Amino acid sequence: MLAGYMTPGAAICNAAARRRCRARPATVPRAVDASGSWGIVGRPAAVGTTMYPVEIRKMSPLTRFGLPHRGPYPGIGATFLRLGHLFDASGLPGQVVLRAGVYHDAPARVAPDRMRSHACCGFGAEIWMPLAFDRIVIEGGRSAVMTYSGPYSGLAAAWAWLYAESLPAGESPAAAPPHEIYRSLFPAIPVETQLTEVVVPLTP
Repeated sequence: MLAGYMTPGAAICNAAARRRCRARPATVPRAVDASGSWGIVGRPAAVGTTMYPVEIRKMSPLTRFGLPHRGPYPGIGATFLRLGHLFDASGLPGQVVLRAGVYHDAPARVAPDRMRSHACCGFGAEIWMPLAFDRIVIEGGRSAVMTYSGPYSGLAAAWAWLYAESLPAGESPAAAPPHEIYRSLFPAIPVETQLTEVVVPLTP
């Protein structure tokens, strides 16, 4: 799934409050299209024996702003860096309070060079954004949430373990894109103790 990308959002922590920008219409991530883009086909084999905390939560809807990434998911770090540079250049009001990666396509069904994702940020107050950014609305609902602690290079194994072994009995992934929420970022937090939440929407 995901492995080895550089720290998401590392360059987007210092957006200044200098001007308001025009809004872009919201985009609701669509996980299933005519080609059946999302949906786990079987479950990948677990890697190793490491276990991570998993709980069922009722997630609130989220609105995020970001840039689309097309291609292998490990390359999304470059899009996060571009996002940071654009935020700084735009002089956005408010302060970035959350970074997230939204992954629209299942690697089991979509070729790596065609996989779609978004590098996103959230703000603590409602703001106007330049047209250069997508406005992504993540629908809420029941979700399996895995808390991963460690470097991003270990996320691939954590994703595999989640789908292979840790979804509660009777639960299945919904036709909605999973996403990662980056709760702490390097260099403020040492890479070994960074916290990432992997959120997998579940069927009702």
